[in-house]
Amino acid sequence: MSEWVKILISALVGMIAGLTLEPLKHALLLSIGAKVARTQIHKELARNYCLALWLGRDNNEGFLRHTIPQLSTEVFDYYYNQKREVFYAIDAHIDLEGFYRKVKATREAVTTGNISGMEAKNRLEADYQMRFRAKTLPESKILKYVEEFKAQAMVYAPMVIPKKSS
Repeated sequence: MSEWVKILISALVGMIAGLTLEPLKHALLLSIGAKVARTQIHKELARNYCLALWLGRDNNEGFLRHTIPQLSTEVFDYYYNQKREVFYAIDAHIDLEGFYRKVKATREAVTTGNISGMEAKNRLEADYQMRFRAKTLPESKILKYVEEFKAQAMVYAPMVIPKKSS
């Protein structure tokens, strides 16, 4: 077989393999990215749950007014603004978007003084519970991450609890 035939066969096999495998590579990377994003977003939700609901369980208004504005949306914002295709590959992306919209609105309402810390805590708690019941948030995963954050939170809690005014 002449040399040019070998080169032609090699090029055709390479081209066919590339055209066939490229969509699979994209789908695989998107799937892995969505899994990583979902895990990171669930950890952020667990941290917020731990801050607002578990640490705020004593219903200390001063603590809640100080803590609710510190609820994080950084991970969600990163994936939503910078990695939108990965975010949309998450199964419950529509529900996550709505949930974070409510978290941001509640955080803003506490910051501006439109609602009390207790009202914000109650809204967040109701929203978490509704999504747990609807199975749009995986309760077991979120609560598993909450347990991890509880130990960390107890170390840092004295630094974030404001002094009671006399």
